[in-house]
Amino acid sequence: MKKQIYAVLSVITLLVMSSVFAAEEKTTTYLTDKINFSGSVYIIILGLAIAGFSLWVVTDSKKRKTWGTVSLVVVLAGVGLLIAGPAILADDNWFNNWFNKPVFGKEYTTSINDRNVTFVYTTTGIQGTNPSNTASNTICPPGNSVEDTTVTLASINKYTAIPTGGTHRYSLNGNPAATVSDAATFTASPGDNLKVLFGNETDGSYFGEIENYIIPCKGTATLSKERYQNGTLTIEVYNEEGNLINAGATNESLASGDVVTLESKLKGQYQRGFPHGLVVVAEYNGTGTSAEMDDVIVDFGGSETNVPPMYVPVMGTTSKRKAYSIPSVTSNQILQGSVVIDVDDTVTPVFAMGNVTLTFFGKDYYINEDTAGSFDGPQASDEDDTATFGTAGSFVISLD
Repeated sequence: MKKQIYAVLSVITLLVMSSVFAAEEKTTTYLTDKINFSGSVYIIILGLAIAGFSLWVVTDSKKRKTWGTVSLVVVLAGVGLLIAGPAILADDNWFNNWFNKPVFGKEYTTSINDRNVTFVYTTTGIQGTNPSNTASNTICPPGNSVEDTTVTLASINKYTAIPTGGTHRYSLNGNPAATVSDAATFTASPGDNLKVLFGNETDGSYFGEIENYIIPCKGTATLSKERYQNGTLTIEVYNEEGNLINAGATNESLASGDVVTLESKLKGQYQRGFPHGLVVVAEYNGTGTSAEMDDVIVDFGGSETNVPPMYVPVMGTTSKRKAYSIPSVTSNQILQGSVVIDVDDTVTPVFAMGNVTLTFFGKDYYINEDTAGSFDGPQASDEDDTATFGTAGSFVISLD
């Protein structure tokens, strides 16, 4: 009976002491360790079981001594792995993961703030984290802690996958923005909120793109975005006879009181595009006593909007200006639309003075310095009334 009591007490004492040693201070820091039934503890239990076997079952003294030696070696090996394992084995080493990580249950983490010590207990299905932990402790799964992530920002052509080059602007967790060259890197932490303006507003060859990311729990992450290279826009407006209006050679004949709808087309350029749409400004003689037009409506599937502030009138002070939004036009897409012209009831349009001028502006993203450098858009103009892209083309509807 004494042997049995001694064996039971030995098991309990050794388990408790092993758990305590695993969380004790070592040198000037504190170990983050597991108080749980890990592989190391199972080895200790196996050693004690062998000791019990030698005490209760083996009767021969020599064999008992041999089994006792074996049990001692096994127990010491388990204790050694439990105490020294985290210090000598890498966290992601499979050997350490078995001998010093929970075999069952999940890790529950809490923090003792005054000593900055984290103890991890094994539970059965309850998972919790300290709210004050960094993002890397909240997004990474147990046992897979990543402190820093090397982030690469890359931009490629939408159609050819060729790198666009240039620079990109990014902001981490709402902090002031920084820039990085295409395919270059910067350091973030898992769980960080990343906002990127690909092209950094300064790219004159490609339209910008904005994306939001959460940094993953990985040592490296490449964040890539396809972008459209800007191109030319082909504008066509046809008269009522179906002929392409062409700078005075082919016109649209109108008289007072006429209301006409002219077929119109916007054609994109192959493997280029205006991905964020456009704004078209229609300028016509519509003010004063000699106004020739009551209204002009341009319809490519958008709606009426504000005239971009950087627009410079081409017809003088007697002109009227209206603006309309236009959807995106990409590659060799053809956008069908119309231009409705409502002529004054009493005034007949005169060539040149009666023309309607259409000017198109591309829309892009920009950096708004009035709001601490936030990424805004897409718009045709920025906070300083400067064009974000510029003129995408123009067309004169010649009337007679």
